[in-house]
Amino acid sequence: MASTIGRRSLGALLLAPAATRAQTGTVWAPSRPMRLIVPYTPGGGTDIVGRLIARALGDMLGQPVAVENRPGASEMVGTEVVARAAPDGHTIGLVTNTITINPALYPSVPYDNARDLRPLSSLCTVPFALVVHPSVPAMNLRTLITLLKARPDAMSYASLGPGSVHGLAMEWFKNLSGTRAVAVPYRGVAPAMQAIATGEVQLGFAGLTAAVPQIQAGRLRALAVSPAEGVAAFPQWPPVASEVPGFDMTTWYGLVVPAGTPDPIAARLGEEILKALASEELLSRFAALGVEPAPATPEAFARRIAAETTMWARVVAATGAKAE
Repeated sequence: MASTIGRRSLGALLLAPAATRAQTGTVWAPSRPMRLIVPYTPGGGTDIVGRLIARALGDMLGQPVAVENRPGASEMVGTEVVARAAPDGHTIGLVTNTITINPALYPSVPYDNARDLRPLSSLCTVPFALVVHPSVPAMNLRTLITLLKARPDAMSYASLGPGSVHGLAMEWFKNLSGTRAVAVPYRGVAPAMQAIATGEVQLGFAGLTAAVPQIQAGRLRALAVSPAEGVAAFPQWPPVASEVPGFDMTTWYGLVVPAGTPDPIAARLGEEILKALASEELLSRFAALGVEPAPATPEAFARRIAAETTMWARVVAATGAKAE
């Protein structure tokens, strides 16, 4: 799992775009308002982080950055908008590790991650919480597993579809724990969380960015977190692996642009992203949400995308998950 980047490492990352500018002799600036494509509905974790980074980038670049929510098809609707956009720096896409799952689940993804997208940087890692509606008679994960085993398919869980990290996390949990529950798909994190909070479904995995406010308000109960080492900001919630050995996952958010984006544009955007991720304001907002900043060079981010594409292909094969 990612750890907070040190000041020395961050300094090295900040120097990389500057070196590219020195080679090109060009400093790019946007000439009109920009847009950040978020491939989910408003109100979820991606939307929250997207709006934070859009505000920071707008301040730094001198042009407003409007968040455009384009949900659907396990991020493919919004990400295709980015892949097909003009490569002029005015369209940026927020992606999650769902883009590394889709190739294993869908026979026809309308873009190719390596061919059509240019990685800028990862933004943050987001642990998941396994949450239940307060009416579920389980105060800990062991009891929940016992209930699920005693009554297979009696409970239902909120999913963003089999290609989402949320859906695949539950498939992996069920596979390792020997339990069964019924998936109910929703179009975004916000409606999925609302469904659990109202008791329409009984449980689900949710990124801490979306789950923490609902937990604090008493509308959800957290039983465990997804990273095997736990989450330092929330030590009261044990890792899923404490009861389900082998379970260890987190999600991440990152920014990409169309593949044809010129080097000077990508370099300037990358530099401002790293500055934003080093700002005390953004760091404090991330900490309050249980989110850990994860700045990276474009090369390192591209390697992560490639490595996780391989990893999730193995998980999909092991769980038998299928696209609906």
